[in-house]
Amino acid sequence: MIENTKIGDVGNDKKHNTVIIERCLKLLEYFRHNTDAEHKITQIEMREDEIGEYMGNKSSFNKMMKNMVIALNFDDGLLKPQSEQRLLFRDFPMMYNEFEELVDIKTVPIKYIYYNHEFSQSEVHDIIMALRTSGFIDVKNAEKLIDKIKSELASKYFSDCFAKIYNIEHTVSDNLIGNLSAINDALINHNRLTFSMNYYNDKKQLIPYGKRLTISPDFIMVNNGKYYVVGCFENKNDEIKNLAIIRIDLMSDICILKIRATSMYDIPSLRQISKDKFRNCHLNMSYDDYLIVEMKIRKTPKTNNEVNYTFIHDSFGDDYKILNKETDGDVVMVHCSKYGIVNWALQYGDFVEVIHPNSVVEEIKKKIETLKGKYFKE
Repeated sequence: MIENTKIGDVGNDKKHNTVIIERCLKLLEYFRHNTDAEHKITQIEMREDEIGEYMGNKSSFNKMMKNMVIALNFDDGLLKPQSEQRLLFRDFPMMYNEFEELVDIKTVPIKYIYYNHEFSQSEVHDIIMALRTSGFIDVKNAEKLIDKIKSELASKYFSDCFAKIYNIEHTVSDNLIGNLSAINDALINHNRLTFSMNYYNDKKQLIPYGKRLTISPDFIMVNNGKYYVVGCFENKNDEIKNLAIIRIDLMSDICILKIRATSMYDIPSLRQISKDKFRNCHLNMSYDDYLIVEMKIRKTPKTNNEVNYTFIHDSFGDDYKILNKETDGDVVMVHCSKYGIVNWALQYGDFVEVIHPNSVVEEIKKKIETLKGKYFKE
């Protein structure tokens, strides 16, 4: 146990009215900020720093250190897992036997001390990168959080080696945060919700339009920096529930109804797809039912006359299947909604030819005729 002794009881102490608990806290904070596994410290180096005032003489310091190490690294006399050990030094393994039980520690020297941080440097890097690339927090507030993270989770030797990232789309507003909170409550309690939809006018203002809508929410997802709630519409006269994909930042006046939400097992378009594949089947959040689509992806001279699958991966991830390899390209199958695949095929018209189903081919032809009417006027 750590003795509740005043520093004044030790010969060389300067803080006569400070209890030993405060000394422990000061030392622990010093180790956390000034050391890590790659940057250990000696008692001589510490005494040359301001922390030397809290160390006492060598005997009292060694005793206090061993007590701190026992408190932080052992649980009922048994060694904690390495990831949970916090205060370490070179000869720390001498403090326990082969059964990881605490042993007589009077003669164990205290040299090359360091604090074993809860997060590794690579984990801190990951957290910082997530904040810097997230559109959920604006740049100014993200940097404030990053400063706190570096101060609390790493030593002063931590190297923040990320270059500045520009033009990160910040899509979060007070309205979005409030809407997310309300939808989250509805999801947790399995309730329906009602709301108004809005559009932006020429003054960059949100203006409500149409009648209020009611949905049973199922989950929230992000697509191209925008947040969506996915579920089904609740209309009194509908025997079949229609898929609802609603952009959350365009919602307003959300009210949670004390009516049980419809189970998504009753909605075929949601039941048949796992949530992690939903976006691939509904490109750009198109809300019509998905189809099995076959298309030819053309070879290109720029990729050594091979098929370049990059844009397929960007759109569908790994959710596609190569059906056949032909001389001029590969025939590929995907699952996607009709509206989504029609517009996608037009976007990538230089590389893509939809083969099946015929309904999608005919819709593409109609779109092309509409475009011709706009751009090839006589």
